[in-house]
Amino acid sequence: TVTKPAGAIFLDDLYREVAHAAARQPAASESQAQPLAAVVMTTHNVAGYIEDAVTSLLRQTYQPLEIVVVDDCSTDSTWKILQRLRRESPLVIRRLNANLGTYFANNVGVRLARGEFVFFQDGDDLCHSERVRLCLRELQQPGVVCVQSSYSRVVFPTPGKCCR
Repeated sequence: TVTKPAGAIFLDDLYREVAHAAARQPAASESQAQPLAAVVMTTHNVAGYIEDAVTSLLRQTYQPLEIVVVDDCSTDSTWKILQRLRRESPLVIRRLNANLGTYFANNVGVRLARGEFVFFQDGDDLCHSERVRLCLRELQQPGVVCVQSSYSRVVFPTPGKCCR
């Protein structure tokens, strides 16, 4: 059996939770135009993670979605990977000339974003494909001005090993 670290959950449990939350949400009206949402991602030396992080955004079920990635002057291959990803998918990417920190990079990203709603994600994080859709549903409720999504440390299954 696989033991999970304190505070971690199994991947299948996470997907079951999100599926349950998604099932409680009403279906969007296809005739109603949806507002543009933007996800601002900051990166700094995350070459080993960036492709998966961007892919998790490209797989979002919500559309229209803009993805803005601001690289905080990485010294590894993060910027080269972002340039390749931009050729393959609709990304807005910018590179800072100096390492100024994630808060500065987030502010640059917000200025570049055209979305009516803006979400944030780090360059070494993954998000569920329903994240933006479910968060926007909440944001569009009367009186709601912001949402916070939770995060989980996930134990990924090892092929051939029991996960319980």
